Amino acid sequence: MKRLLTLLMAVLMLGTLTIPVFADGNTTTLTTTVPEAEYTMTIPEDMEVAFGTTEVDIGQVNITPVKGFTSGKGVEVDISHKDFSSSGVETTIPFKVEAWSKSKQYCLGETSEAGVAVKFRSFSSGDSLMPYYISGSALKTVDECHVILEISGWENALAGDYSATVTFTAKVIVV
Repeated sequence: MKRLLTLLMAVLMLGTLTIPVFADGNTTTLTTTVPEAEYTMTIPEDMEVAFGTTEVDIGQVNITPVKGFTSGKGVEVDISHKDFSSSGVETTIPFKVEAWSKSKQYCLGETSEAGVAVKFRSFSSGDSLMPYYISGSALKTVDECHVILEISGWENALAGDYSATVTFTAKVIVV
């Protein structure tokens, strides 16, 4: 009886040491999660445009990385607008938004061309993103945005309180 019990215990112990593992096919799946890049976008403040004005510097769009940015990531900002309009008045005051390089040396794009795509790129992780516009193969720095109004828009406008919007839409891109 003692021998039988010893033999039975030995067999039971061997059974606990060998656990068969079966793989599902012949592949291994690897997974990872890339965190979303986070940033803060600062846009020009609301402002009053004086009657008859033909050009207004509305300022810059600034992008500040918060986390998740590497040298290969940037932010693309599309600028669009809706012309000045007034409730109960049939006329509008058309305008365009232009992105300009320093000292107005180059007009880099305008919203009358179906939106201005102004790209922002980080030159090193953690720094402010530098605004630039791609024109052909040239890379131009965007320093300011201007609202350009034609004098005929003012001349044809009926009396009223007008308002307009400039929209800045941003998304993370690979640069």
